[in-house]
Amino acid sequence: MYLDDVGEIEAWHSALGKVAPSRIDDHVRELVEKWALSGVRALAIALPGLSHGPCGTLSKIEILSLFLRVIKLADLCMEWLFSCDLGIGPPQDPVHLIEMEQLLSVAREHPIHPRARRVLEQSVERGRLSAHHIRLAWKE
Repeated sequence: MYLDDVGEIEAWHSALGKVAPSRIDDHVRELVEKWALSGVRALAIALPGLSHGPCGTLSKIEILSLFLRVIKLADLCMEWLFSCDLGIGPPQDPVHLIEMEQLLSVAREHPIHPRARRVLEQSVERGRLSAHHIRLAWKE
């Protein structure tokens, strides 16, 4: 069950990541971005109250799957935002990155499933690198 859920999450994240943001209906993209942002914020609030299992918080497959879905979707939203035209002014960090950094801060205070921690850390690092590259390109 665990491998099926995680594999499915990875598969749809990969498939959606190959779709250009311009090919996704604006309304659908906005709904997805709002859902992902709400999910990241809810996880940051709920994480301290979750019970710990043998692999830390998120040991239950249902909770781990939800966590991974939210993080992967927020990661995808950051990719969409970074691939769009950022306008005239200096680029700002997307709110998804800011909220995922907050969730990472909360996660570091609690033992969470190693896979969940790794996925969250990788998403935050990708977001930071993308934001840095965009700032450098904007300055040129």
